Amino acid sequence: MPPVELTYKRTAHAKHYALGDGQYQAKITVHPQHYQDENGDWQDCDDSLAVDGADGFGWGQNKLPHRIRLKSDGTVRYYPQRNDLFSYLEFNVGALGGLTAPIVQGKSLVWDRPRFTIKIRVTKRGIKFSATLKDVGNKIQN
Repeated sequence: MPPVELTYKRTAHAKHYALGDGQYQAKITVHPQHYQDENGDWQDCDDSLAVDGADGFGWGQNKLPHRIRLKSDGTVRYYPQRNDLFSYLEFNVGALGGLTAPIVQGKSLVWDRPRFTIKIRVTKRGIKFSATLKDVGNKIQN
């Protein structure tokens, strides 16, 4: 008999399975594998970006214990508690040089400019932000 998940036993960090013949198995992880939805049910985490057309945000991630929303101008809004939309941290990478709409690359938003590239990736643990300076021929310009 293949393992059957006992979804009623889910927690943020654990899945439980019935293996048959009275045997059970628990899969416990350091990082959350589930989030609680609006009904209080545990759902599988998914860190894929999704279209989020509300309030001028173009993309969002709302299938994690936290919530992240992004605008094409480089505004990133992070909600530590996914169901509390009034408490958030916001920053704007657009101040780095008039960013245009980003390119979606898998689970990341990428702004590719002539002198730098900015990448924001949503993960189960939070936001990963990277900025890469490009070779400009060893010239410093103002």
